[in-house]
Amino acid sequence: MKKITGLLIIFCTAPLFMQAQNKAVHNFQEKYRNDRDATYVAISGSLFRFISEVAEDALTGENTEAEQAMQALARVANGITSLKILIIPKYESGLKAQEIDNLKSSLEKENYEVLMSVKEGSRVLYFMAQGNENELRNMLVLIDDKDEFTLLNIDGTLTTKDLSYLTKNRHNWH
Repeated sequence: MKKITGLLIIFCTAPLFMQAQNKAVHNFQEKYRNDRDATYVAISGSLFRFISEVAEDALTGENTEAEQAMQALARVANGITSLKILIIPKYESGLKAQEIDNLKSSLEKENYEVLMSVKEGSRVLYFMAQGNENELRNMLVLIDDKDEFTLLNIDGTLTTKDLSYLTKNRHNWH
């Protein structure tokens, strides 16, 4: 009985901990998404499931390049639960460099790892995610440019099998 009660408590509280993992992103988006100069796009998981189903239905069983590309699209789209894009013009919105630094610091405390960073002129891109050696969750792309800041938030899971599949079929994306 104690094991069942313990499992129920874990099962019921797990969503609370999962939501807490995205607290920094959620708070940042809530602060800026309604700014009159910001651009905010939210795409639900339902659309990605629809894309996945359409891609799977289009499969004919042939081993063509197009078929393999559709399989890869279906596989990746199925793992995405939402996509949110927030573009903030820095000067018009009053976004300060310190706020961006605070966001990155909070993300690191929430176990986000910088997978890759790219500097190109005044633009710096950070690719971040949570996860382990078998999967990536809650992927983020932060683009810090001279005049604007972009936060791309992809909620969902991408497994090593998905990454391997995409790598094997990369030649089909042209």
